[in-house]
Amino acid sequence: MDATGDVILVQGGGSVAAARQTSRTMKRTVNLQERLQEKSQAVGERADAVVTPLHGGAGGEIELADKAGKSQMLEDASGNNVSLMRTMLRAMLHETSTQLMDEQKKMLERLWDALMGNQRMTTQMMGEQLEMVRQIQQEVQAVKTQAVEESRKVDELRRLHEQSTRQLRVMREQTSEQI
Repeated sequence: MDATGDVILVQGGGSVAAARQTSRTMKRTVNLQERLQEKSQAVGERADAVVTPLHGGAGGEIELADKAGKSQMLEDASGNNVSLMRTMLRAMLHETSTQLMDEQKKMLERLWDALMGNQRMTTQMMGEQLEMVRQIQQEVQAVKTQAVEESRKVDELRRLHEQSTRQLRVMREQTSEQI
């Protein structure tokens, strides 16, 4: 399993060139650091190889050639270091971008899942509310039917009452005539 670290330091030319904090695996960055160190050592070895043969000639020419060689070496070394640093920084940028995109993807997936959960819950609640509305409509229809029945009964009772009242009046009149 890859090691994790809190700080990654990129060194070049004896100084720290870049630093950043991370809690992710460091395998890629460690590999890049190792390559950077190998390249720096290779540049240093080439510089030593160029300077050594120059010491075999005449005195003035040696110093001039030595200075020119060192100057060219420094330019090559600094160019290589800059190139290596750019490569290293690009790799770090790519890693960071990839990590950020992965985190954003995970966040979007969590948001999508939450949205779908809310939608399912809302759909379920709407279904329950529609069922409640249907039940209420059925109850209202039952109450209307009952009210119509009671209205019929009231009308029937009223009709019976009026009929009874007429019959009583007729009976009273007949009784009063008979007396």
